[in-house]
Amino acid sequence: MYYFWDTVIQPVLEILQPKTIVEIGSDQGHNTENLLEYCQQQNAKLHVIDPWPKYEISDWEEEYGELVVFHLSLSLNALPLIEQCDLVLIDGDHNWYTVFNELKLIEKLSDKQSQPFPLILLHDIGWPYGRRDLYYSPETIPDAYRNYYQKKGMQPGTPNLLETGGLNSHIYNAIDENSLENGGLTAIEDFLKKTEQSIELIQVPGLHGLGILVSLTLKQQNAKLAKFLETLSLPPEVEKLIDRIEQVRLEAEIERKEYEAALEEAEANHRSEIEHWQQQVTQLQQQQASYIERWQQQIADLQQQRLTDKAETERWQQQVSDLQQQLTEAKKQYSHNVEKLVNWIQQFDDLVTAMVSSRRWRIGDFLYKIYRKLLFMPIDPSPQEHQNILIEKLRVWEQNYRNKNTQILNVEKNSYLTPPINNDSYSTNPKFDSLSVDIIICVHNALEDVKNCLNSIKKNTTRNYTLYIINDGSEQDTTEYLKKVSSNYQSCILLENSVAEGYTRAANKGLQTSTADYVVLLNSDTVVSKLWLEKFLECGESNPRIGIIGPLSNAASWQSIPEYFDGSGDWAVNSLPEGYSVNDFAELVSTVSQRQFPRVPFINGFCFVVKRRLIETIGYLDEKTFPRGYGEENDYCLRAANAGFELAIADHAYIYHSKSKSYGHKDRKALAKAGGEALWQKHGKRRIAKLLEEIRSNQALGDTRQRVKHYIEQRYLPETISTSDGFSVLFLLPTRGGGGGTHSIVQEVIGMRKLGVRAQIAIRRKNMSDFYNKYPSICEREQTFYFYDCTDDLIKYASQFKAVVATIYHSVKLLQQIVKAHPSIIPAYYIQDYEPWFFQNGSKDSKLAHTSYTLIPKTILFAKTRWLCEIVEQKHGVKVEKVSPSLDREVYFPDFRTHNESYPVRLTAMIRPFTPRRGADRTMRVLKRIKQRFGEQVVIDLFGCDDEDKIFQQLEMDFNFNNHGTLIREEVAQLLRSADIFLDLSDYQAFGRTGLEAMACGCTVVLPTKGGVDEYAINRENALLVDTTSEEACYNAATELVSNSELREKLRKNSIMKAAEYSISKAAASELTVLKNSFKNRLNP
Repeated sequence: MYYFWDTVIQPVLEILQPKTIVEIGSDQGHNTENLLEYCQQQNAKLHVIDPWPKYEISDWEEEYGELVVFHLSLSLNALPLIEQCDLVLIDGDHNWYTVFNELKLIEKLSDKQSQPFPLILLHDIGWPYGRRDLYYSPETIPDAYRNYYQKKGMQPGTPNLLETGGLNSHIYNAIDENSLENGGLTAIEDFLKKTEQSIELIQVPGLHGLGILVSLTLKQQNAKLAKFLETLSLPPEVEKLIDRIEQVRLEAEIERKEYEAALEEAEANHRSEIEHWQQQVTQLQQQQASYIERWQQQIADLQQQRLTDKAETERWQQQVSDLQQQLTEAKKQYSHNVEKLVNWIQQFDDLVTAMVSSRRWRIGDFLYKIYRKLLFMPIDPSPQEHQNILIEKLRVWEQNYRNKNTQILNVEKNSYLTPPINNDSYSTNPKFDSLSVDIIICVHNALEDVKNCLNSIKKNTTRNYTLYIINDGSEQDTTEYLKKVSSNYQSCILLENSVAEGYTRAANKGLQTSTADYVVLLNSDTVVSKLWLEKFLECGESNPRIGIIGPLSNAASWQSIPEYFDGSGDWAVNSLPEGYSVNDFAELVSTVSQRQFPRVPFINGFCFVVKRRLIETIGYLDEKTFPRGYGEENDYCLRAANAGFELAIADHAYIYHSKSKSYGHKDRKALAKAGGEALWQKHGKRRIAKLLEEIRSNQALGDTRQRVKHYIEQRYLPETISTSDGFSVLFLLPTRGGGGGTHSIVQEVIGMRKLGVRAQIAIRRKNMSDFYNKYPSICEREQTFYFYDCTDDLIKYASQFKAVVATIYHSVKLLQQIVKAHPSIIPAYYIQDYEPWFFQNGSKDSKLAHTSYTLIPKTILFAKTRWLCEIVEQKHGVKVEKVSPSLDREVYFPDFRTHNESYPVRLTAMIRPFTPRRGADRTMRVLKRIKQRFGEQVVIDLFGCDDEDKIFQQLEMDFNFNNHGTLIREEVAQLLRSADIFLDLSDYQAFGRTGLEAMACGCTVVLPTKGGVDEYAINRENALLVDTTSEEACYNAATELVSNSELREKLRKNSIMKAAEYSISKAAASELTVLKNSFKNRLNP
């Protein structure tokens, strides 16, 4: 855009005299420098928006100071942070979505500030990006607004992208040109159609085109500007001439770049050849010297070898003799053991024969046969027959053994070979990564369910898979959506039936196309949970005889939990408990599961996992007998059992089932009835009735249901929170984000908002970027955080809330001013730690922290551990309410990997050297001793501070460790999930949030005895608690966990169970109960 400086931009600046300028897209900074010179002359302010400027911004910040503000983010994120603008220059991401929304945000800003629509200059509205999108980062554009694109160049007059060469071949360009919602000029025209303001577009041709958006109001107010803009309107003949010149310029520019590229390639090839030959000469010289040296060494080695060969030969001969002797002794012992086994079984045969020959046995056997004949039941084989079969098998085996043993004895005595061992044992720790998985989803309408299903797969599936979608004659809206998904979805194959052929045929179409080791037939009205495929593989690989696997669910007949029948006797459709997501409930199921993988005769077809070996053995679903489904999966289960395969429930996996919308309830019942009758005809009604009784009485499934019910009853929220009373609460947090106390407040406020309560956090505006960076995944950040510039703004804003909560000692002073201005507000103090201990006794901060607990009369004090409540009550004589701690289980959860019972063991610790009570020096000394003792058997990971931290550099560091630096929550959780042991060797912990988070991630923890960690940690039950003033005790605890895998696993399992008791919603509800009870007491004293 800087080419237009002299002719357009500078004259506009001189006429308009703007005080606030916004530049979107700075690149090399040519135009930015001109704008800053203007700002320096006129005392104006420039906002520069560019996520990746190609210059050092610190130099310009130092030179221009407050005249310039750099926003290193995307324009759509940065524009809402700017409060005012008089002139905007747009030369950034030239695509329809970005330009259209930039204009909408600018319009919204002007409306909000009651200011006229600013003058806007937009570059690149001509060819090529006037009617074609450019994407610097395609992933930042939503799928619905992103055109198909490729990294290929363009040529004037050619609508398609070129295979080689052309303009901007190094950038992602839209494949099509002149389509809807495509290109910057199209975005401007679409904006002008939708805006209610009177805005004119002036186009300046040449140099890729310049657009000027000016409101009629501004032209009327500024006659000089209007006159200048008129001069930019050219006669058609002149515009046509400029367009032709522009085309010639572009062709020359493309040709020049192609010549430059060819020249650079030739120079690079030439340099490469020279380097290649130079390297070869050097290598030949080195080889020559190496050969001479090697030959000399080989001669010396051969001479030495001749001296040692005789002794070595004698040693091997002695070893062979010893091995032959050992083999002979082993054969004798083996033969002896076989003889003993044969004698024992013969004795057993004699005992059984005597038993079945007894009078008591014969009478019982006679009555049993009469009983079965009266019931028209077939007579099953007698015990004698089973005995005879067993003994015959034993005799055949004995004969084979003796024949084989005879052959072995005839092997030549000088043979060094032993007979091979046939080991058919199955490994219980397979490497699941090598297993392939295909997911097959049959779709017939029900678009919203399909969207939920596919979104859950994309969000919660962490391993590789191939997705097959079979569109079975869906309506147009569903069909169009599936086509769009398949084109944008990695590893997705769409198969289509023009008319609905029924579920069984659709499923077979997918099965016949699939090739993976495991195939998942998944209904389109399901929602999968985290680690779902990993759990299926864990179950399937636990036994090679398993052929079909199914999960637990809310609505899957016998696999339903916690109920499988409703009040009317129909299959239950269990709702999720209030406040639970699908992942929450899946975590609950996994927590209470004993991983028995119970065997059952039937697996519900809503999520039907089949091994490839079973498909190769019995084939596909019976589409002739069950063309529309309803019975085909039960038939497949029976066929699998007939072929010797087992069916297992992955009782630690949970998939949510919305129930089919493809057919109405009436149709579903009719289809199920028809399918059941077909199943009876094929397999026999009596057999099916017996198998149904077997699954009905399955003890393992019943135990699982009871454990889930008990868990919900014990841990469900006791408080009933009303969201209709308009209660509201504001938390004061005048600090930078990132600490454990800050995490608590942020996630609990989010929990309150989910419960329908208006809750916000007041934060100084200067700390805004810290919170946005540390909590990037929080939705509705603008509603969760309120950023204030000064205390007066905060006091005014706080009047909207019924309760205001201080969260740190110096925020109580702010609360005092708010209550003085608004006496009806309930004051509260959320105590995170005993803060007087943070400072030197008698210091200003120590006094301020000490008085914070009693500064405001009738303040509600609350804390999340009994220890902290008692400390404040003892030292200050005030009552402190106990509330529930929170844990964000969406972030902190175990991965249920096969846990490490061997070496290396991974230890992790949070190191915060700037906070002395956290014991960073002690922790580093202990970790050094651990590394010295165990060496490569342990891996040590640290987080919490950067390598450049000067205090950190003064600690013990002469041992191997990995420092991951300062991490956000999601990164901490990922590190904890990869670790076996977490050490917190602080002097004390008022709560110890990271310890609880580590437990939730499946880490075994070592925590300080002093403080409030006993809120969740029980020594030698789910954690090790140590007196951290004793470094030896800390070292011994860590050493015991590294050495004792059995103890480590016990503590790990129990810690996961304990952490599952905590949630954000429960903590938010307990705090609201305390605040609302106080509010009610004030209204009704």
